[in-house]
Amino acid sequence: MDLQTLITENSLTLVSCVPSNFIDEAIETMVTGKKNAVAVVDSDGRIAGILTDHDIMRAIYGQQDNAGTVYSEHVSKWMTATVVTAPPETSMSASLDLMGKHHIRHLVVAQEGKPVAIVSIRDILRKLHDEKALENSILRDIAIAARASFAA
Repeated sequence: MDLQTLITENSLTLVSCVPSNFIDEAIETMVTGKKNAVAVVDSDGRIAGILTDHDIMRAIYGQQDNAGTVYSEHVSKWMTATVVTAPPETSMSASLDLMGKHHIRHLVVAQEGKPVAIVSIRDILRKLHDEKALENSILRDIAIAARASFAA
């Protein structure tokens, strides 16, 4: 299975903001979108960075002497500018390899430099778990049917 199928089957949508947004605006976008990361896009709709819950924790920690001012910081200051991306036709296995290699939990799926969706490691593992559960169920049904045919 590839990322495009995962995106389609799970109705994954892109949650994004722009570099000039304030951190509190990005947090609101993440909370309302029920995501732990947002793609940061430039005025041409191209990927400029990614802001994750870890980046927000870094921002809060970095501004602890100036309590409350973190929310008036721009996303561009705290986002990760070097973004690991993968095209939609990337397999889930290759996606997990990329995530492991780069020590990331969110992968931006992009086509021609424009983000399509953000896939989390949780999305991939959930799908792999569901596929394994289905496979186990089918094997169980085959075993039951085989046992029944031997008994008859």
